[in-house]
Amino acid sequence: MLADVRGLISSDRGSRELAAIAEKLDAGVTVIGTRKRHAIGRWVLGSVAGSLLRLSPSPLLIVGEHRPLRARFNNVIAAIDLSPAAKTVLAHAQALTSQS
Repeated sequence: MLADVRGLISSDRGSRELAAIAEKLDAGVTVIGTRKRHAIGRWVLGSVAGSLLRLSPSPLLIVGEHRPLRARFNNVIAAIDLSPAAKTVLAHAQALTSQS
């Protein structure tokens, strides 16, 4: 079964609006992109991604510019610090490999 993928094309949406859209659509994952920018642009994008990470009801996948497209995830790195969130991180990482 194919997933329902919805594109949202905009360069001026803030993290609160994106999180609200993810909640409204009951998104399983939110995917955002990055690109090379000057120092101020990196700070602005970083603040949107960081804020969205805290606000989004769904997991966040950040894709950098010029990264190869992967049809499947054979190997997933789960960076954990043994905090209470580590269990959730590991569960999401495992789900990514089993859905491939």
